[in-house]
Amino acid sequence: MATLSKRRAALTRWLATFYTGVIIGVSFIATPAKFLVDDLTVGQLLLVGRATFGVFGWIELTLAGALCFLGWSSGAVRWVIGLVLLIVVVQIFGLRPTMDDRVTEIINGASSESSLLHYLYVAMELAKIGLLVLVSAAIRARR
Repeated sequence: MATLSKRRAALTRWLATFYTGVIIGVSFIATPAKFLVDDLTVGQLLLVGRATFGVFGWIELTLAGALCFLGWSSGAVRWVIGLVLLIVVVQIFGLRPTMDDRVTEIINGASSESSLLHYLYVAMELAKIGLLVLVSAAIRARR
C-alpha cells in the first residue's frame, strides 16, 4: 500500500477539511437561510437555489477531482475519496436534473410539498461530510 508524502498528506487533509466547510456553508447555512427572506416567493427562492447548486456542482467536481488527484495514491483513503466522488456524480447527474424538473413544476403552479429527493440529497450531503472527516482523520492518524 502506497503512502502519501508528508506535504501531499497535509495538502490532502487541508483540502478535505476545506471541502467539508464549503459543503456546510452552502448546503446547511446559505441554502436554508435564503428561506428566511420574506420578500421573495417560493419560486424565486427555488430559482436562487437552482443557480446556487448549479455553480456549486462545478466547484464540487473540482474539489472532488483535486482530492482524488492528491489522495489517490494512499490506499488507506482511496476508497473513501472514491465514495465522495461517486456521491457528487450521483447528485449532479442523477438527482439534480430531477430536482430541477420539480422546481420548474413548482414555479408553474404544482404543490411545493417536500419530496423524498430532498431528503436523499441531504443524506448524501451528510455522508460526504462524514467521509471527508474520515479522510482527514485517517491521514492525520498515519502521521
